[in-house]
Amino acid sequence: MGVCPAWPGHGQRKKLIEAGYVHAKQSASGVDGLAEDAEFISGLPPEWLKRHKADFLIHDECWEAWELYQFCGTQWRVAPMGGRVGLDYAAVVAVAQFRGCKPDVMEQVRYLEMGALIAYANKDLEAVLDD
Repeated sequence: MGVCPAWPGHGQRKKLIEAGYVHAKQSASGVDGLAEDAEFISGLPPEWLKRHKADFLIHDECWEAWELYQFCGTQWRVAPMGGRVGLDYAAVVAVAQFRGCKPDVMEQVRYLEMGALIAYANKDLEAVLDD
């Protein structure tokens, strides 16, 4: 994983969902998503990508949300019969306040969470995003 410059805001939602999805899939299977992410990072040389072994890229404007999401990785609510149902927002908000995060960071975390839940449900990301 690495950082690249910000992109226009209209694509933020989809990219965050994709990041959450890819991260969850990689956590479960160990699959590397570098090839797909390299497509939209035309300015970075292949040597840089190899050296940093980025799995996917988080844009600068979303870095705070990504860090919060990572800090709250143990705050998933689990259904009685198993399976994740979402993040414990009370815990996430507490961590966000403790870390001094900007108010809009929760919306970005929700998109990361949405992508992860799609992956944990073994759904096809493209099919869900096309609906």
